[in-house]
Amino acid sequence: MQETDLPHQNFPQQDKDVAPAAPTLLIASPHRYPDLAQLWYRFVRRELMPAFTQRGLAVTVTIFCDGEPNDFNPDDFLGASLCLPGPEARDFMEFYDFALNEKCDFLLILDADAFVLDGEWVAGYLQRFSDQDVSAVSFVPRKGKEGPAIYALLCRCAHYRALPAPVFPSHYESLEEWPKVVNLQPGDFAAQRLLAAGRKIISVGAEESALHVTNFHGTTVVRICRSLFGSLIGDSQFEDLIQRERYYAVGVYDNILLASLYERLFDSAFAPDSLGHSLAGSMTISAFRRVLGNIHDPKRQSALRDWFEHSNLGFMKMAACEGLDLALPAIVPENWAKESA
Repeated sequence: MQETDLPHQNFPQQDKDVAPAAPTLLIASPHRYPDLAQLWYRFVRRELMPAFTQRGLAVTVTIFCDGEPNDFNPDDFLGASLCLPGPEARDFMEFYDFALNEKCDFLLILDADAFVLDGEWVAGYLQRFSDQDVSAVSFVPRKGKEGPAIYALLCRCAHYRALPAPVFPSHYESLEEWPKVVNLQPGDFAAQRLLAAGRKIISVGAEESALHVTNFHGTTVVRICRSLFGSLIGDSQFEDLIQRERYYAVGVYDNILLASLYERLFDSAFAPDSLGHSLAGSMTISAFRRVLGNIHDPKRQSALRDWFEHSNLGFMKMAACEGLDLALPAIVPENWAKESA
């Protein structure tokens, strides 16, 4: 299908002598940490906003401050709206429905650690909405799982608003069969209901997605864990947790990569602790090298290497978008190579 601009006839004209209003797009994302939000918004403003604007859409951006609202400096987010927790959006999950009910024709939900490297590619998928049955395009799939994910989801608002509220929250099925309960992730239940009603959701494959979007996992979660209970269990037990759980280990690794880029761009510490020490709010490079040095199982080393290589590729693409020649931080300990040989 040849790429075309979104046809204006999809949007009702109030007067035949008055040009139809431009379709509207809201880009919405919840953020707990302002440093990650700054980096995220830099890519949104450069890649996504111009690409959609050039296709005739009126674009707005809303960032939900899901942490300490006073930490978010409006001067760092010029052109975007900062949404604070309130009765209609008490947390990031309620924020999704709050954003859906804003005045917009399309809603792009984009994760805090999802970075679009090619806005033209994303905006090109607007042509798929010329099919009136298409409800959404999912640009980032879940690893090893089928079905649309909410990491980067472009929604036709009218279809989603027609669903019973709340629309996006997680959902549990088969509670009567406990413990074999099905836990649907955010957006999954909405997708099921839309598909059951005969709607369509376009899911971009992992290979294509990886060319245009870099998606990190666990970067925010590991920082939350550090702040919530890191001081209670102590550094030693926190390092044990990172050593045991691959998801957290990858989150730490990704924060180290993002810190390298962020600190080069903004000349400020990334993921700091209360004293301002860089990465101490996640895990420093020296501490993480110590954690990795205690992993001796070659299978675990190999699995982590695969995840780290995926992150490395995304990081290098982000640096290239910035015109920066950044070296990868030296993180993986030398004894891994010896033990894997």
